[in-house]
Amino acid sequence: GQFEQMVLREHSEMTRDARVEFGLIQLEGTAATMQVFLLRRDGSAHAFLYSFVAEAGSWKINGVQATDGPERRVQLAGLHV
Repeated sequence: GQFEQMVLREHSEMTRDARVEFGLIQLEGTAATMQVFLLRRDGSAHAFLYSFVAEAGSWKINGVQATDGPERRVQLAGLHV
C-alpha cells in the first residue's frame, strides 16, 4: 500500500537489496506506533518505529525513529512484503 511504498522510497539506499517486514502495531486513542524492519540479503536488519496520528479520518505519519540495536542476523516474525 501507500505506507509500504513510502518506506521503500524514503529508505531507498537501504531497501535496494532488502525486504520490508511490519511488526507490532500499538493503538492508543488517536495515536499509533508500528515497527518496521528492513532485512538485507546478508541477514542484517534495520529497525524503525513509526508513529502516526489520526487526522480527518485517516492516519498521518507523525515521526520515525531508528531503533537499531546490535546487528541482527535472525529471522524476524512479521508480515513479509
